[in-house]
Amino acid sequence: MRTSPFRIYLRNFTVFLACFALAIAGFNLLVDPLGVYRVLRIAGLEACKYKTESRIAKAEILRHGRFDAVIFGSSRAEFALDPRSGAWGGMRVANCAIRGASAIEIADMVDYAVRIGRPSQLLICVDFYMFNERFGYADDYAMSRFNPAVSLPEYHLNNLLSLGVTTYSCKTLDRWRKGKISEYDELGFYDRVPGMVKGGFRAGFRRSITYFTGSMYPQYKLGRGHFEAFERILRTCREKGIRLDVAILPIHAMHLECIAANGLWQQFGLWKLELTRIMGDQARRDPGWQGRLWDFTGYAGYTVEPVPPDGDKSTWMNWYWDSSHFRKELGELVLRRILKTADRPGEDDPFGVLLDPSNVSAHFYRINRDGQRWIMSHPEEVEFVRGVVRQAVFSELPADEAGEPGQNP
Repeated sequence: MRTSPFRIYLRNFTVFLACFALAIAGFNLLVDPLGVYRVLRIAGLEACKYKTESRIAKAEILRHGRFDAVIFGSSRAEFALDPRSGAWGGMRVANCAIRGASAIEIADMVDYAVRIGRPSQLLICVDFYMFNERFGYADDYAMSRFNPAVSLPEYHLNNLLSLGVTTYSCKTLDRWRKGKISEYDELGFYDRVPGMVKGGFRAGFRRSITYFTGSMYPQYKLGRGHFEAFERILRTCREKGIRLDVAILPIHAMHLECIAANGLWQQFGLWKLELTRIMGDQARRDPGWQGRLWDFTGYAGYTVEPVPPDGDKSTWMNWYWDSSHFRKELGELVLRRILKTADRPGEDDPFGVLLDPSNVSAHFYRINRDGQRWIMSHPEEVEFVRGVVRQAVFSELPADEAGEPGQNP
């Protein structure tokens, strides 16, 4: 019987689609922009993969490596805490901090890291915004291995055939052709190339304060679910015998004023109190467990570094990129403070205070005292922050148009 033209067309079209899908899958398998398969490893190509900041890629870093220690947190830790720092003492470390991470996301990330790798030490960097009740999971979390409910068939279909991953593959090859090296390395660290912030550092501070006022702090309410996730992290580490350091990182004093100008200073203090209480509860359950809470915020030392004035595009800051993100030089001091110090800091070294229920009230008093002194001696900076916050609150422009902090738009 003679085959109809339509059936021939349908068969040929099906074969074409199958071949096309196989070609796309093979292309994405070999380029592998998110580091999922690692079939073909070309040093020059690996260095040009620019999407390694995604949750998919960070989970694959953990899956393909065996690490003694892992860093978790937000972009503050991602930009500043170097896994290759000598402070780690030769340990193999991954930086799995991720932009916009919430506390409940980090709890799942810790569960995954412990399940597949069993690190002996974790550094969890917590931020005030992470505990906002309205924050949950980022868009790319669902398709990452951090999600315990991820469907593996769907996961592989996404990484081999999706338009998004194919676009990443094409852009990676284009970057390779142009010799454009990614600022992310294979350990997940964003090794930012030193340079002037667009418009000068004062402009960078303005963008950062605007971003947090418009995107992170509106309708802020401490979420019980985030504290429960934090408690789950501590319980996991205590039960598995994992050394844990929790760090509140050194945002600039002007960012503390941003929090205050948004009417959140009381909640900021309550947040620290609750973290201290939860840490204390876990420590009492097992006095031998190595779990510590560090606070690097305040109105003294590195965090009050002067910000160049508007229009100054030549003066560099030594320690900060913007009000929220600090340079890896300050990150190195944070790591050395945490990893190479006695359990109790001396009075002559206030940078990085170990918090526990016995000293938290005195610590808050000292921060508030230093804050009042800084406010009185820097009225123009206080007014700058309040003016930016007012403008961000009443502006009709979307907050995203201000530019994500830590970036050079």
